Amino acid sequence: MSRTTLCLATAAGLATASCALMIARYHVLGEEVKVPLGPGTWKVTLVVHGRIVGGEARLITGMPLDFGRQHIWKEACRSNEFLPKPPDAKHPERHQVLWTERPAVAEGPFRAVCRCRAWRRRSLPRRSRARACKPSRGWKAIIPTSRRSPAT
Repeated sequence: MSRTTLCLATAAGLATASCALMIARYHVLGEEVKVPLGPGTWKVTLVVHGRIVGGEARLITGMPLDFGRQHIWKEACRSNEFLPKPPDAKHPERHQVLWTERPAVAEGPFRAVCRCRAWRRRSLPRRSRARACKPSRGWKAIIPTSRRSPAT
């Protein structure tokens, strides 16, 4: 077997093993493969329990905001008694879910669940960090002085 054939066979074997490992990982973990990992990643679950009394029950729940270094994705809201409506387009800064009662729901207990994932970037890029740590213009250097008296 020549070196070229051996190199090609080794490369094909490594590529096949890599593809098989990726497929097995995706099969075992499912959608979790696409989620960033690390200490800055959280799975947030908001569970609301209550009791429906009277007609036309409504519920408003707040959701985490996507701002600064915090990013929110994969938001999902579910309930057997309520229907979630998307946030109001007039006020995107208020991230709220408005729940309305489903038709033909009897009075009694209810449960509403909202799930999302939150990810926080670790730090600012180096140049931005250097600018943020730079002393202000009014800062004057402190010049150390000696406590000894000059030798005479």
